[in-house]
Amino acid sequence: MTATDTRRSPAAPEELWTPKQTASYLNTTEGTLSTERYLGRGLPYVKIGRRVRYRASDVRAYIDAHVETPGENR
Repeated sequence: MTATDTRRSPAAPEELWTPKQTASYLNTTEGTLSTERYLGRGLPYVKIGRRVRYRASDVRAYIDAHVETPGENR
């Protein structure tokens, strides 16, 4: 085995979406996302300096966690 064989490739970077991309994906507004951040609810987000980003995996998980099935007892 050579030295190059023992190196591990870096993990693929997490896909980060801007508030505009996230709002478009969710069919909502950037203002709604901003309000939800301010109120401490809604989607998890990442702050990079002053920039807000949403991980695509978090957005999809949030949607999956909020699926409602009609007629299902709570």
